[in-house]
Amino acid sequence: MKASEKIKAQKVVDKIQAGSFDENDIDNLFMRLRAYSAGFRVFREIADFVAHNDARDRGLLNESLEAFHLSFKYFMEYRMPGMRSLDVSKPIPIYIKKLMKCQVDKCKPEVLREKFNVTPERLKSRIDNFFKDDKKTKTTQLQNFKLGRDGLATLDHLLSFIGCVPAFTGHDLEKDLLAVLRHNKLMFDESRLIEQHPKIILCVMLLMHQTKFILESGITGDCRMGVENTRVFTDQGAPTEDTAVASGLLQVMGTVSLVRPDGSPMEMSYPVFLSDLQIIDYCDASLFSNSVFPNTSEWDVPLVDLDDDLVLLESGKLGRASSSSF
Repeated sequence: MKASEKIKAQKVVDKIQAGSFDENDIDNLFMRLRAYSAGFRVFREIADFVAHNDARDRGLLNESLEAFHLSFKYFMEYRMPGMRSLDVSKPIPIYIKKLMKCQVDKCKPEVLREKFNVTPERLKSRIDNFFKDDKKTKTTQLQNFKLGRDGLATLDHLLSFIGCVPAFTGHDLEKDLLAVLRHNKLMFDESRLIEQHPKIILCVMLLMHQTKFILESGITGDCRMGVENTRVFTDQGAPTEDTAVASGLLQVMGTVSLVRPDGSPMEMSYPVFLSDLQIIDYCDASLFSNSVFPNTSEWDVPLVDLDDDLVLLESGKLGRASSSSF
């Protein structure tokens, strides 16, 4: 890293750990260190969002959305009642081979070692070796003589579940951010930076919000802010910390478009990014609307709505872009 670039990056780090920063400063830091992220994939993913935010066609979230899409495609074609069963003695769609490799990443390494005596890396290599691809027909043929005694059981396991695993979490991002700063020998106080964790995470989530994705399979997807539980029960109907009975964590939801066996469209969503931020603490009152929850008329139920354009307010909370001052 050139000395002049390091000086610029250091100035941004100083602003962030002092708490006097906004979304532009976070974008600036990730973009400035993008070329020096040294293989830290979560940091690089966010830096790439800054560089290419119009439509993403690669990266960790693309891979996660692709795996999610392939899981449900396989489920609808081979697991739903009345559908055909998978016959691995004949050529099968090549996407199933890719799905199996995606499924490896959803398995705990210790489980693979205990059940099948194999590491995730070795299992992916075996899957490549087990099948012979025909790119013209987009099929792949299992080479039975290469399977070995436990090979088929391993493949059956990989196709036995649908895993909706987030691509990464807020703590993964924090860990990579600190590692990249250390790698580039920037000066910072770790405890002061960690104090800014909520605001940094909000800036990153805003960067992901309303992003479009073009997946390798040709379908489209998108990411939007969401919560694990959209209802916040209070005794006054107002989302305040003192009266909150239940709440939820902010997250980024990934959605992919699918086609049912009958040809009708459908959309499926799951959390691609998890934060540890409670909506009651980090959403402005303007994002809540009151309603009465069925069978509990004594409670007002503020519902949080994150579908609109969102911004980071001076209060450090999420708010509607239409209600902020520029």
